[in-house]
Amino acid sequence: MPPKIKRFLLGLLAAFCLPVLAFALLWFSSRGDYSQQETVSSQPALPRIAFKDTTLHAETFGASHLPPVVVVHDGPGGDYRSLLPLKALSDQHFILFYDQRGSGLSERVADTELTLEQARQDLAAVIDQHAGTKPVQLLGHGWGGMLAAAYTAEHPQRVTRLVLAEPGFLNAEMAAQVLFAGQRGASSQLLRTASSWGRSFHVPAIDPDARRDFVFGQIRTQAAYYCDQQLPADLSERSWRGGFRAWKMQTQAVVDGQGKIQLDFLKGLDKIQIPVLLLSGECNQITGPRFQSRQQRLFARAALRIVPQSSHDLFWEQPEQSLSVVREYLASGQLPTPAQPPETTTPQSAR
Repeated sequence: MPPKIKRFLLGLLAAFCLPVLAFALLWFSSRGDYSQQETVSSQPALPRIAFKDTTLHAETFGASHLPPVVVVHDGPGGDYRSLLPLKALSDQHFILFYDQRGSGLSERVADTELTLEQARQDLAAVIDQHAGTKPVQLLGHGWGGMLAAAYTAEHPQRVTRLVLAEPGFLNAEMAAQVLFAGQRGASSQLLRTASSWGRSFHVPAIDPDARRDFVFGQIRTQAAYYCDQQLPADLSERSWRGGFRAWKMQTQAVVDGQGKIQLDFLKGLDKIQIPVLLLSGECNQITGPRFQSRQQRLFARAALRIVPQSSHDLFWEQPEQSLSVVREYLASGQLPTPAQPPETTTPQSAR
């Protein structure tokens, strides 16, 4: 056989075998028992809210005659598990948690239903169904804080208290800061994605979204959100299940062809005249104290309280401290005394 043809065939064989070998090594090295939780579509025992076009995983705590508090979780594509310490408020309030459309343990729906406008409409529908004509108190976390602020701006007469725990960006300027901070962890995120992708092949395909949701659940957050700039050991316990397509569709909807954020939650914020309580974990380097101190200025009346030794999951990590501030605000409607200015605080992780 001529040397040129021999080299060509060997190169062709290597081009075919190396990817197969790499995949085999990844598959065998990532073997394990990886489970994925079922959604309300296949698990009838899960508590739920049924609407005409979808079913949401949801729970209520407390007597229905008490003042209603609706909790809106982070995302897109998250769930409310890390916010469950808030159920301690049920001694004085009627607390409602729900997983957003296509997220957590809620029903998976078509991509066309996973829009920002639909997320707003779902929040309005949840409030109408469980609060009726009563005024409502909203608590939004991260992405949920953005939705809660948008709902309050559109329906200022319906909301008597508004708690925003590390809300995401409320305009394009703040969005640019989040994207810039996120780029710093791109390399480690890539490694985590590859590792999670390998493990996903061992996840039982209980539904068409199970494996994609598994990968998303493993990589949806970054170390910079947490104390010591490290992912917490109990991270998997803070969430039931990610919603990859919900995240994909809703994040893509706010980015234009040049990769710039075209989302602005400022519309109507000037109509919010109630005092707004902003909460932040001390350690978060992305949407933590400094970021929220700038967002505080977007509201007519707002106060920022920093929860020591906590990260983005402040209710999970420091429930007593976080809940005490929320209780005080819900009871009085008055903003607490501002904490030490964020510009002079030193994150716990840096001490």
